[in-house]
Parts: sequence; structure tokens; C-alpha cells
Amino acid sequence: MSALAWVKAAHIAASALLAGAFAFQILVLRRIAPPAGSAALALRVRGQLRALAISGVVAGAVSWLAWLGLLAISMSGRPAAEALTPSVLGTVVAQTTFGHVWSLRATLWLAIAVLLLWPAGKQGGGSPPRHWITAGLALLVVCSLGWAGHAVGTQPLHALVDAVHLLAASVWLGMLPPLWLVIRRACKSAEPASADLAAAAARLFSLPGMVAVGVLALTGLGNALWLLDTPRDLVATKYGLVLLAKLSAFGLMLLLAASNRLLLAPAAQSAASQAARLQALRRLQASVLLEVALGALVLVLVGILGVTAPGTHGAGAHHMHDMRDM
Repeated sequence: MSALAWVKAAHIAASALLAGAFAFQILVLRRIAPPAGSAALALRVRGQLRALAISGVVAGAVSWLAWLGLLAISMSGRPAAEALTPSVLGTVVAQTTFGHVWSLRATLWLAIAVLLLWPAGKQGGGSPPRHWITAGLALLVVCSLGWAGHAVGTQPLHALVDAVHLLAASVWLGMLPPLWLVIRRACKSAEPASADLAAAAARLFSLPGMVAVGVLALTGLGNALWLLDTPRDLVATKYGLVLLAKLSAFGLMLLLAASNRLLLAPAAQSAASQAARLQALRRLQASVLLEVALGALVLVLVGILGVTAPGTHGAGAHHMHDMRDM
């Protein structure tokens, strides 16, 4: 696996973590009526979400810089010492399609970092307008990834479909770590308020998760139609084989998600005693952690797909265009 594939996987994961922290707060946490006397608990959870978002920004910025450096080495055909210079890097940024996208996304990352690191208000969550602006920028960061991959070499509509695909993936995968942290806190503290919050979060996670999965399936089919000449490419090309591995991991995630929605989350919600609820939450915690691990595997495979030619006529067009520009 190439260094560029690892960097792409890390960058997509960082983008998903950032978007997922905001999605979890908006789609899950804000819909939970806080239990009596649990203001401190809600504040701690919001603090964890903010820490996850900041971690995503740091990892995203570092991996985005590394992505630029590795492409500069690849496009120039020079050793790292000669490629990682202001002249070569400036040429990549100013005269290539990727460079234009890189500049846009670098601006978005910087704006998000400023908004997140600006001193928060007394409630620890920042002002509502700032929160919504930051959330919107996080979504733009994810969607703009659609213009940094294979889709750029096909049709504008494909780039749009790929952006929606990335957004749905980021909402689903990015909300899993916050959900796991909320459940883990409930299992460790054994406080009734924490258990109530975790059970409610698991229940409310299901609907946006299902919507995201549906969008993922539809847009994934569209991506395949654009990037694969025939169904035989799934077994006759390296890209197709990696895609099959990704689909297999995705299928296992679906099985876990279905188990969580139909069995484990309802059991935690309807438990007759605190002990039974904690037992159900511990099983749910293990299942969500396994889902996170499979999601990480999916992102690694996405990184490999990003550096593997699909074999369609225009799949690598944007990279060739970038080479001519240099």
C-alpha cells in the first residue's frame, strides 16, 4: 500500500470525524431531552464532541499538507528534496486541478480551525451562529473531496454524486465514534442519567444512519457505473477487486448496524432495571466498536481505490491533465 493511499485514507477519516462530530450533535444530541439535573453531563458530552472535531481538524490539516507533498513528488518525478520546494509546490497549487481544490480546502480547514479554537461561551459550545457556520464549513470540507478523486476525470455530475457519497459516508462513519464515547461513558460511570442518554442516543442514531446508508448505496452504484466498463471489471481489475473488498466490509457493517437497531438499542431502551440496561449497553458498546473498526478498514480500502486506476476511458484524466500543466 502506497504512502499516498495511507494519506488519502487518513484525510478522509479526519474529514469524517470532523463532520460526524457536528452531525451527532445536530441529529442526535439536540433531539434528546436532557434528564433532570444532567446539565453537567450534557456539557461534558459537548466538550467531547468539540475535542473530536478539533482532532479531526488537526489530522485533516496535516494529512492535506502531506497529500500535496506526495503529489508534488509524483507529478514532478523528482526526489523529495527537489520536489518539496516552494517552486514545485507553487506550480502544483497554481497550475493543476488538484492544486485549485487544495487551495479551497486549505482555506476551509483554516476557517474551521479558527472558529473551533476561538474561546467558547459560558456554556462551552460557542454561540449558535458560530456553531452552525462551522458545521456548514465541515460539510463543505467533506463535499469538496469529490473534486479531488477519480470523479473529476469523468463528468461534472459524477463529481456531484461522489460528493454526496462522501457526505453520507462521513455522517454515518463520523457519528460512530461519538456514539461509542457516549455509550462508553455510561458503561464506566453506571450513572442513570448517562445510561438514559446513551440509550436515547443509540435509538436516535438509527434514522440518520439508515438514511445515510440508503444514500451510500445509491451513489455507490452511480460511482460504479461511471468507473467500471462492465460488471466483469469487478473481478478482472485490481480496482474491481479492492471495490469488492470494500463492499464486503460495508456489508458486515450493515449487519452490525441492523443488529444494533433491531436488537441492542431497543434492549437498552426498554430494560426493566439499571443492571439490565448496563448489560445491554455493554453489548452495544462492543458492537459499535467493531463497526468503527470495519469503518476504518473501509476507509483504508477507499484510500487504495483513490490511487488505483479504475480502467475506464477517462478515469485518470484529471491526473494526466495535471501532469501536462506542470
